[in-house]
Amino acid sequence: MGGTVAVTLRTPDGTVHRMARWTNPLPWFVKNAKFFARDPAHVAEWMQKWYQMRTDYERHREDQQFEFPMTSAYAYHTLLAPEGYGLVVLDQRDGFVLDSQGYTGFDYFSLYGHSDTDDLAQAEELMRAGYVESITSLGLRDEKDEKCQFGEVLSAKPGELLDLLKKSGPFQLNLKPQGWQHQRFPETQDGVRKLREAVLARGFELTREEEEAWESYIKHFEV
Repeated sequence: MGGTVAVTLRTPDGTVHRMARWTNPLPWFVKNAKFFARDPAHVAEWMQKWYQMRTDYERHREDQQFEFPMTSAYAYHTLLAPEGYGLVVLDQRDGFVLDSQGYTGFDYFSLYGHSDTDDLAQAEELMRAGYVESITSLGLRDEKDEKCQFGEVLSAKPGELLDLLKKSGPFQLNLKPQGWQHQRFPETQDGVRKLREAVLARGFELTREEEEAWESYIKHFEV
């Protein structure tokens, strides 16, 4: 279903964008050959909606007559701090993805059905770019009601993913883009604290308001 997640993006020129976004488009944006290649057009396409909502929020925060229906759900948050599902930090300058959230993982790309042409095209781009380390079965039944063992290593070349889906059923591409590192932290008090340490170690600076937001988020794990 998805919901709100905090995202901070540092672009190759060092510009830092702090925001809250809907979780659901994140796999398209991040697990994408264009993202790993630091394609500015890809970033601009994803950021355009945010700045439209942010402008809308600044114009109508008093009267609440927003032009975009989701402005009130996301555009209020401009902090480098967890919100909703958590936090994702995307660092295109130094090649890091840091996160603590329960919506998606960033080291794999799953394909379940050959009818989703957009996902298939995205997966093929990842293959052609050399960002796929291996392919493993998800252990679900294919259209012939045959089942591969979960985790079974599969083989395909770029352009062969559709045939592999038909033959072997759903699978995931295990991603290892050269020049990128991914660290995922548990959704616990200790995990979120370690995420904060990692964020600071990467040279990000937190304001007092952001420090307070981190502490507030950490407290919600208390029993």
